[in-house]
Amino acid sequence: MRSRGNMGPGPRMPVFLKAYENKAPVLPVSYEAPEHLRDVILHEIDFYVTMKCNLRCQFCSVRAGEYDHEDLPLDRCLSLIDEAAALGLKELHFLGGEPTLRDDLEDMIRHATGYGVSTRVITNGMLLDRARIGKLMDAGLGELMFSLDGMADAHNELRCSGTKGWSRTVRALEDAIAMGIRTRVAMTAYDRNKDDVLPLLRFSHDVGADRFSVFLGSPLGRGRDLVAQVIKPHAWRRLQESVTEELGRLARPISVVMEQGFAWADGPAVDREQLKGRGTGCNTLLEDYDYLIVRSDGDLYQCVFFMTEGKPIGNILAQPLKESLQYALEKADYRSFTVASDKCVTCLHQTDCGTGCRGYAHLLKEDWLSTDPRCAKDSPLNPVAPEYYPLCPILKWNARSGAFGGSSEQAMSL
Repeated sequence: MRSRGNMGPGPRMPVFLKAYENKAPVLPVSYEAPEHLRDVILHEIDFYVTMKCNLRCQFCSVRAGEYDHEDLPLDRCLSLIDEAAALGLKELHFLGGEPTLRDDLEDMIRHATGYGVSTRVITNGMLLDRARIGKLMDAGLGELMFSLDGMADAHNELRCSGTKGWSRTVRALEDAIAMGIRTRVAMTAYDRNKDDVLPLLRFSHDVGADRFSVFLGSPLGRGRDLVAQVIKPHAWRRLQESVTEELGRLARPISVVMEQGFAWADGPAVDREQLKGRGTGCNTLLEDYDYLIVRSDGDLYQCVFFMTEGKPIGNILAQPLKESLQYALEKADYRSFTVASDKCVTCLHQTDCGTGCRGYAHLLKEDWLSTDPRCAKDSPLNPVAPEYYPLCPILKWNARSGAFGGSSEQAMSL
């Protein structure tokens, strides 16, 4: 059973060097997991099939384009899918970098759908034409998720995509809608583009997209330089309310999911016991594998906040997936991340909070084990319950139903 309970960026070495400095643990020869760790169940994988990209987005959370490794070869990608399917995999998302740069992407999709796994490609859409969309559909792709970060001016600036970036992505989106594949528009919101959330929602509705997602931009990866642009809690809450109001004015249903960001004293409670996926928070790291990241060099992570500057929990380039995950559970390197070293002891929310996000503590305090600095509480010793406290940044909120989910799929299903 699960128990749920402003510094600027300093000097950093190039990310590809940092990634290789934080080496994944290597399995001992002839490793055999202890009996109590032999049952590993996987539900969802974000598979970064390449870290190459045709863009250099200002806020790229994984610093795509700054790595020097070779991508996993197709045969290892396919065997990974075999291993993951044997562990119960239900959701497989292909992303990067730009996943459509791989001309063998359809082979991976076809292999996964053969197991009945639901598949999604997350793309900037700029390399897609009708012929490629048709190939993806023929392979069994379930959803195309297009990254649009506002209307044309804001999107092109943040994506560094030139004057025609937005129109090229929109053209691919319209083609995908016309061809009948399920589509989603996904926006990452900062202060500079938050006023485009409602116009982009209306555009997505009018063009015929099935789903719309809004991510609360975090100063992660290249986004480290946008720390001053992160939307403040009250502004984010007002934006959520505006989205709900706008949904009531739209002519047809469209699923809308946003990242929740914060729990409010006068708002609905978040029941962590019911959550599935990475949005359950840091205090569930290494409890199970509802969610897993596989990077294109084979490194494994449980959260994108560890992916550029944290240590991986394993690597599957020359090791089997199941044993790598079992060994990570046995070593429990991330166990100390489940509770902050300066945990509040008097706050009335401490059980529900779980001390917040270790990634945000690292980003804003340069200390993985500090209490999440986004909390409204002004001191760990202050016994007054704060107006709000931070949730896992990945936790999702269904803007139509008000339901929470540890993943978008869970939120949209409720």
